[in-house]
Amino acid sequence: MDSINIYINDGTPNAIIKSMAKELNVPINYISNNNAKLCLPENIGTGCIQQRFYKSGISVFEVKANLKQEINLLYDQGLLHPLKIIINKKARFKHQFHDKKEPEYLNEQGSVALASIARQKHTIFLPKNQYISLLSIRINRKEFESYVEDFVDVMSEKLSDLLRDVNGVNPYFYEDYYDHNTLSILNKYFQNNYEGITESIYLEGLIYQLIGIQFNTISSNSFLSADEKRLSRTFSENILRASKIVKSDVASFSTVTDLGNKVNLNNKRLQQGFNKLFGMSVLEFVTNYRIEKMRDLLLETDLTISEISYQLGINSPGYTSKIFKDKYGVSPKQYRKKS
Repeated sequence: MDSINIYINDGTPNAIIKSMAKELNVPINYISNNNAKLCLPENIGTGCIQQRFYKSGISVFEVKANLKQEINLLYDQGLLHPLKIIINKKARFKHQFHDKKEPEYLNEQGSVALASIARQKHTIFLPKNQYISLLSIRINRKEFESYVEDFVDVMSEKLSDLLRDVNGVNPYFYEDYYDHNTLSILNKYFQNNYEGITESIYLEGLIYQLIGIQFNTISSNSFLSADEKRLSRTFSENILRASKIVKSDVASFSTVTDLGNKVNLNNKRLQQGFNKLFGMSVLEFVTNYRIEKMRDLLLETDLTISEISYQLGINSPGYTSKIFKDKYGVSPKQYRKKS
């Protein structure tokens, strides 16, 4: 079987994890009344899926997994018509409203806000053989309405109409690439080391930050023309392509100009794009990636510092040690010894 279909009644907040547990025949671990988790059986893949519940009708569905089979989440729209914000860190997957001929794709470092209308079904296709790292924030607009009323006068018309459409009269779909602010929050979310009530409060704060950024994007982009939106997407795609070129062969990186030529961007636009998506210059991005690879090679191989430097395209082992110590506070040799 190449794929697994999981049917979900979207009117129930915890329907996703309950439906998955039933279909996959795995138990749910209720960490608390507001936090449920299931881990995938070996024949389906590796990793876990978790659902958390917060105030004002907000719940979060998070996936950190590598699937052996594609999982299709088929939403059968119930009486509620939630607004969903899906923030994708890894992998590429597709979404499709059942009354549309073609699916929409959500790429790595992409986000989408969507809301279906009454009786409109839709499916999210989670791919196999790719590491998936995503958050899906679900906002019950009926419960969230009391929160919205306090800010109606200062909201954009687009955002106000979207949040107050509690009966699902108008469909909504907007997909774009997110910037380094969202990326930073996602990293904090997935890499947190807190437990219990401390973790719950910490993560809830991050979720509200993500919602705020998405609401601002919805408001801002309501003033953009279709051509402006298309140009913005193309620009972000070129920047992500440039980052993948660096990661695929960091040893061959030569100059910012050379990298820009590969994605048809001049130096200024390339630097602007890296600052927007990653919060750093091109050279800072290259250096950070080299340090990350250096750390992996120190832990996973017996290569000398000179050999690691050569693999990363750094001519001086002394410089390799310097940039590593600047980030981790110890030399590469000390780091390897401690680990």
